[in-house]
Amino acid sequence: RKLGSYGASISQGMRQRVTFARLLMNLRPYVFLDEIACNQDGPGFWALASAAANLKTADGEPCTVVAISHQARFFEDFDSAMVVGSNTVLECGPKEALMQRKGFYYQLISAQEGLDTTDDSGKVQLSPKVLRKFWVFATCTVEQLEEVAKLFSSRKLAAGQILYQPKDLLDELSVVA
Repeated sequence: RKLGSYGASISQGMRQRVTFARLLMNLRPYVFLDEIACNQDGPGFWALASAAANLKTADGEPCTVVAISHQARFFEDFDSAMVVGSNTVLECGPKEALMQRKGFYYQLISAQEGLDTTDDSGKVQLSPKVLRKFWVFATCTVEQLEEVAKLFSSRKLAAGQILYQPKDLLDELSVVA
């Protein structure tokens, strides 16, 4: 496919992938990424997110990656996080520790994921906000979504395994993450 002048004939997502590929050709110990995956479809998004979290220099040394994204899921494979607001660092540290503190990072992740922690065991309640993202539930009322959400249970599993599975009636429906 022809790129055209300055990539005019390709999509924004393709431009991002080309830019990232150019970065890979000349990695430095410090890499700054600003919304590098915002125009990607599902597979492209996850490929860039995973690659960004695991960048290594030509010597095999891990790169220090500073990435900006409004999509919390982009940072799934990163070690630590920093929450910035009003030109101030509000919170930073290992992601697990930030989640346990239930501060700004926890609030951001919970809001984006639509999950509500029910207790200290890490179990979560699936919210109507999450269900609405699936086309099959798009026209349901909030009350209907609340009823459907009650049918699900959660547990922490490895990537690619079933994340939510119905407890009772809807045995044919599972959400895989």
